[in-house]
Amino acid sequence: MSRNPIYKFMEKILNFCRRNSNRLIFCLFCFAFAYAEFLTLSVRPLDTDIFWHYKLGEEVISTGRVTLENTMSFIPGTEWVPQEWLYEIGLYAIVSSLGALGLFVLYAVNTTMQAVISERFAKPKHIIWFCIAASVVLLFTPRNAWNRPSELSVYLFPLIILLYRKKPKFSHLYFILLGVFTANFHGGCILVMTAIFILMLVCDLFLDICGKKFSGFKYYRAHLVDLLLFLGSTCINPAGVRLLTTIPRISSLDSTKYISEWKSLSNSYYMCVIILAIAISLGFALFRYRFSRREFPVIMVLTALLILSMHSVKGFIIFDMVWLCFGYRYLEEMLDSFFQFSAKPKLKKISLLLFLTIQPAVFTLAYGVAKSSVSDMENKSLEDYANSKVDGEIISCLKENYTPETKILTSYNGGNYLIMNDMKCFVDSRQWPYAKELGESDAVDELFYISTHTADFQSISEFLNEYEFDYIWCNKDLRIEQYLAADPDYEKIMGTEAEKPEKFYEADDDDASESLWIRKEI
Repeated sequence: MSRNPIYKFMEKILNFCRRNSNRLIFCLFCFAFAYAEFLTLSVRPLDTDIFWHYKLGEEVISTGRVTLENTMSFIPGTEWVPQEWLYEIGLYAIVSSLGALGLFVLYAVNTTMQAVISERFAKPKHIIWFCIAASVVLLFTPRNAWNRPSELSVYLFPLIILLYRKKPKFSHLYFILLGVFTANFHGGCILVMTAIFILMLVCDLFLDICGKKFSGFKYYRAHLVDLLLFLGSTCINPAGVRLLTTIPRISSLDSTKYISEWKSLSNSYYMCVIILAIAISLGFALFRYRFSRREFPVIMVLTALLILSMHSVKGFIIFDMVWLCFGYRYLEEMLDSFFQFSAKPKLKKISLLLFLTIQPAVFTLAYGVAKSSVSDMENKSLEDYANSKVDGEIISCLKENYTPETKILTSYNGGNYLIMNDMKCFVDSRQWPYAKELGESDAVDELFYISTHTADFQSISEFLNEYEFDYIWCNKDLRIEQYLAADPDYEKIMGTEAEKPEKFYEADDDDASESLWIRKEI
């Protein structure tokens, strides 16, 4: 008697699931991870750096050339190094097609791709443990950058390690292409990528010395040629040599001390636990592979990147991608060695059951949040979405009265809203054109000083007299309202009435409001 066709079909489905359980689990994880990343943006502050990236991409597309000038500010003595133009035209193409919703989609796709690519590199034995590790380091890393090239360029670091280790047949060509792409997609990576390459070369030399064995001049010559080709090809950039001479000075910028991604990691408990677990696994790997030519250089690179990440949030964004690709295996080996997870099928079944149970609960809980987030962004251009996040009346007033000669002052991030609306500002969120170490301008330092020393009326007065701003747009990041209220040369035209303060006081951020001031001479 033949069995029911439906029963046969279900049996085939179950057999397929058993044979491909790891793939199914990982696909389910990737779907859940993309969904979670999509939702995180609904509760994060808007990353205004996206605006100037978007407008530079629009400028390249509309003019057909990559500008070497700072076209977004009226500050003299500033120049622009176009080291991200390739990224910017891609961002412009996506967001102009999908609208503001494209920012959410791009972020979810990017971070999910990081998990997918690192899984292919790591080849984990225990897919569930890998999913947990990827979730922890990718979701809990303080990712100040949404869709900026610093976030999207993390793929370049595992790639240069892979090219060094594999030494493919056409490695010279690959390093040339890598250099060209890096210099035009995110030139800021060149310094760290070069340091990684040199560190691996030094590790090889160290192993040769310890092993009393020399790999030969041909081996080292080939690697040095690769490095020189990589650096030489980075000059195929509109800014050419200016890019290479500028990047080494970035690490010494005093101006960056004010900017979050250049600050040290926060001392939160969960980050301490993550770093401690990773550090222990690297120590375990070093003991196990201390004389392995294949593993020792990678362990040293991961250690160096982990140390770098203690000093920079950006550093940890680089580290977590490289660690997932090359360092997760050491954690897995350590756990197997200590706890023998692979020898406990019951534990694997329990963890699988928990994993499959949690997923529907996450989707159900997050559905309402996702629905409201999507409805807030869909059918909106990036400009409309941006303007919905600030005082629309102030933006409208500035646009109506703006001319190419108008000088507007606002906060460090607020300048990006002006740029989004085709108005030049004092400074925007880029550091390169305004940092005194890279050019002739002290603009970033000057702006941050008056923003953080609101009782220093003398300095504020000298600053405003130097630049003679036509409009000043105050908000919680530019807290000079008290000075302006006492200055007879300025008048508030939007916002609540302010009285001349009899004495200075520090107000809470909750008390800050947006206001627009005008110089009476105009």
